[in-house]
Amino acid sequence: MLMLHVYNASRSGDEAALRRWLARGESPDQQGELGEPAIVAAAAQGHIGVLNALVEAGASLEAATPRGFTALLAAAEKGAEEVL
Repeated sequence: MLMLHVYNASRSGDEAALRRWLARGESPDQQGELGEPAIVAAAAQGHIGVLNALVEAGASLEAATPRGFTALLAAAEKGAEEVL
């Protein structure tokens, strides 16, 4: 069974849930079913608190989607200026 707790919390912007899952030992580099890293999902949605939590937990800043989108590129494409 694929566990997507960190990814889902990152995408939805639920920082409290994200921190709980990270504290339980889940990877900050978790990916969604299509290979999108949690940090990219959070950046695309402009979830600053989630991004900070992921970085604090050691998430890779160079993580990318299968198409090569990093957190920075995803934020720029989605117009999430607060991330840039």
